[in-house]
Amino acid sequence: MDLQTAAQPNPTTANKGRFQQLAIALLMLLSLTTVVGAQAPAQGSRLFVAPLLPGGVASINQGTSVEIKFLDPRGYQTPAPANIKLTLTATVLNDLNAAKRVAQWQTKSPLDRSGILLDKTSEAAVVQGEFPAGASNIWISVKSERGGVVRVFAEAEGLISGNAAINVQGPSRLAIATTPTSISRSSSAKVEISLLDFRGAKVKADADYQLTVTATLLGSFSEVTQAMSATAVQQTNRYKALLYSRSLEGQTLMLARNQQWANVTGKFPKDKDKVTLTFRSYVPGTVRLYVEAAGLVTAGLPVAVAVNLPESSAEPPANDALDFFSFAPKVPKLIPAWQPAVPAPAPVETPKPSRLKIEGYNVNEVIRDSYRFKVFLLDQNDLPIKAAEEVPLKLSFGGSVKGKVEFTQPSVSIPAGSSSSPPVELKSSCHPNINLIATSQVPGIAADNLELNFNPPRRATRLGLITSPGRQIASGLNAISLSVTAFNDCGDVITAQEENLGAGRSVFFTYDRYLNFDKDDPTLFIPADKASDVKKVFSSHSVEQMEITGTDQISQVQGKAPVTFYFPWRELFSAMLGGLIWPLIAALPKFDVKGLVRGGFSGIVMFGLALFGAIVTEQAKLGELTVNLLRLPVSSWFPAAIMGFIGYSMLEGALALKAVLKKSVIGKNESEA
Repeated sequence: MDLQTAAQPNPTTANKGRFQQLAIALLMLLSLTTVVGAQAPAQGSRLFVAPLLPGGVASINQGTSVEIKFLDPRGYQTPAPANIKLTLTATVLNDLNAAKRVAQWQTKSPLDRSGILLDKTSEAAVVQGEFPAGASNIWISVKSERGGVVRVFAEAEGLISGNAAINVQGPSRLAIATTPTSISRSSSAKVEISLLDFRGAKVKADADYQLTVTATLLGSFSEVTQAMSATAVQQTNRYKALLYSRSLEGQTLMLARNQQWANVTGKFPKDKDKVTLTFRSYVPGTVRLYVEAAGLVTAGLPVAVAVNLPESSAEPPANDALDFFSFAPKVPKLIPAWQPAVPAPAPVETPKPSRLKIEGYNVNEVIRDSYRFKVFLLDQNDLPIKAAEEVPLKLSFGGSVKGKVEFTQPSVSIPAGSSSSPPVELKSSCHPNINLIATSQVPGIAADNLELNFNPPRRATRLGLITSPGRQIASGLNAISLSVTAFNDCGDVITAQEENLGAGRSVFFTYDRYLNFDKDDPTLFIPADKASDVKKVFSSHSVEQMEITGTDQISQVQGKAPVTFYFPWRELFSAMLGGLIWPLIAALPKFDVKGLVRGGFSGIVMFGLALFGAIVTEQAKLGELTVNLLRLPVSSWFPAAIMGFIGYSMLEGALALKAVLKKSVIGKNESEA
């Protein structure tokens, strides 16, 4: 017996073994779930780009440390669940897709502690590699050999893209100016060429820049290349090295007769902030000057070359003039009587102004968000002519315009002795077709108009936050729907796809307190192909006009909207009165205090249960209207009063049922006794 008992397994030991097996199985299942789940980042995870700029800006050829963070849907930094294929783009362009088309591609694995170089002749550079699993951030070095605003984009499939701007000190574009602004034929003007940084301020050259200055009568810079013959191109290339070795300082750019274009090349020396050269034209008309260099934005400028006034052919009177060699007075020749008199030459008429002409600075045919121009004064032959006196001008635009359109200076005029007005800039934050009109306030001078089509980049400049409804009950269950849409200055809806924001637009909401969002996440993710999305807001506190601010986490544009949550005191008192209706009627002619207390209490209890969702019902279909019947009392006083009455009736019924049951039990006991 003892041997049999000893041979049987111990129940406690067996149960312990089963428990250990179950625990191991659960741990294996949990680890397997973790591994499977780790292969795909959570929906709404994103990348964040943070440059380390102690002084706020970087310098040319200076490596800037940039941190790439992996964030979860709530915006908290977290380890990457798996190796992520990452694409980093550094570009001076606004369009990410265009940057990838012209970029130099590189592959590095891993990306941590690696670098990306944007050289002087490139507009973009792309590096691809892996964001390692388990890492929450990596560091890269961004170096640019050209000045300007360099944007760094971080992209990965299934993640919200991130980007940041690095302001690189150094020349990013060229500027050109002439003194005077208009000249006469065969006279000269001083041309000043300078380098500008990303702010538009003049800077010194950090290296030797090779510049080409072109003067042309053609309408655009692209026509110059087309007009150059193959022989001229070969000749220019043959002497390019020799010409570039010379400094541009002091050279002369001359447009000879019967020439449509001419150019000079030279060096912009290091540590210089400007170079000057001389421009001379023997061809009257509107001459356009262009200056270009590798890695810098080309600059252009229209110059008026006016026609010289013809000199009088009449000889000056020489009655009292002395001959220099003979010291004898000159005697006028006597004309014999038989010789016919030579008619006096007709007086030369001064060319009169005939019309105005608008000439633009823009080097490219595509107009973005601004258009720089001058207004020229032309004669009957459409050649520039100098104004005898100041000519006031009126600038306007015809038709209806869209967005914000303005001139940099409201009033402008053509000075006396000049053929053109000072430069004027027309800015537009939208993309309408604008009919620019220049009118002279001097009679007899015809006006001029020019059709302009602005094409600014499709960028969101504000977020539109719309609440529906604007006020809601502070129950913690009743929600205000917060709709978010991105707009530009034209009022057009902008999607994340149009802004090249990767998978979509991530909007983060900030507020004071007492608000809750669905899924406990104050972030709204709008997919790239959608224009808007909705976030639900709740509160269990009464708040008046609390302002919610939505911020795009990439472009940093914002929008605001007020929300109000209130406690339904009117409906609560209605429910109390509803519970008191029957006790008041039943207590006549004298009041039953207990009944009144039970009525008021039952109304409050029923209202509270409905307010905080303890009792619910299926949605009822009333025609085309779908309502939740037990949600009506918290938003309207009459259903609240009905609920109070029903609550009192239910309470009285429960008390009566209790008395009946008690009486029946007592009767049963008495009968048994």
